[in-house]
Amino acid sequence: MNIGTKLRLGTACMAALLSRKRRPVFVGWALTERCNLRCRYCRVWEKKPAAELDTGQVTGIIRDLHEQGVRLIKFSGGEPLLRKDLGDIVAFSRSLGIYTFISTNGTLFPSRIGEFKHLAGLGTSLDGPEDVHDAIRGTGTYRATLAAMEAARQERIPVKLTTVLSSANLDCWDHVLEVAERFEAQVTFQPATETVQFGTAPNPMTPEAGRYRQAIRTLLERKRTNRFISNSAAGLRHLYHWPDPRSIHCVGGKLLLRLDCRGHIQPCSRLPLREGAPDALTHGVRYCLDRLPVVGCQRCWCGSVVDLNLGAHFCLDAAIAMVRHG
Repeated sequence: MNIGTKLRLGTACMAALLSRKRRPVFVGWALTERCNLRCRYCRVWEKKPAAELDTGQVTGIIRDLHEQGVRLIKFSGGEPLLRKDLGDIVAFSRSLGIYTFISTNGTLFPSRIGEFKHLAGLGTSLDGPEDVHDAIRGTGTYRATLAAMEAARQERIPVKLTTVLSSANLDCWDHVLEVAERFEAQVTFQPATETVQFGTAPNPMTPEAGRYRQAIRTLLERKRTNRFISNSAAGLRHLYHWPDPRSIHCVGGKLLLRLDCRGHIQPCSRLPLREGAPDALTHGVRYCLDRLPVVGCQRCWCGSVVDLNLGAHFCLDAAIAMVRHG
């Protein structure tokens, strides 16, 4: 992300925070609930996939989001590349000047790289060395992740990694940082929480709190000399307290929105969808924004969102990290 883009996003954030109306800048949009993997801490593959919006419906909502102030969108799933129209959706988003990411498991990305040469960034996950990563996500997924990263590098698409600290990989952060350095990629670390993604069942990958906190202490030490850890020191100190409740000022619904594959708007992906919640396709984005609930919780453990929350409430360390790492 160049300095001009950072300045535009920073200006948009300040305007949103000062506005009396909700004018979110960042959107995470799960375009599909379909997925081609069965990761151990996620249960999206157990669900019957919900109906998805078609290309025209998605692009119509993107235009509406842009008119309401959105300047960055990250498309995810499920696995977003299972949508054949993802290239068209990304191209439309970029045509409006929206900084556009996709978050993918990487398995399908190299074969479709021609559709995403103007992508602003690629997000993917890395859990550790091949044996650890594949044990969590499936045989062959480690090599698929590295192939996706290499495809992105060849097209000069920035890569951002997420490493979920779980019972299986608390001593694997050094390998992750070696890969990050090789590909010039930033890494966000965060805990595997008590419940699975896309479900309410206990998470089989939840780490033991004492060992997890030791890993965070080590990352705090390494951050002093390693430029590939994108979490701010303040953010890591917040994450250190997992799983104990920890208050934080939340920007969900103010700077940040989440959309599901049917167009429902939520302040945060970890909140259950409210019964009768309006969707952007039927009612428009502004209508949905005006009816979002006020968010306040003590269990924010998503590394990038933690830094956004802290930076938006004048934590200088977090704000500097966001500017530095984009």
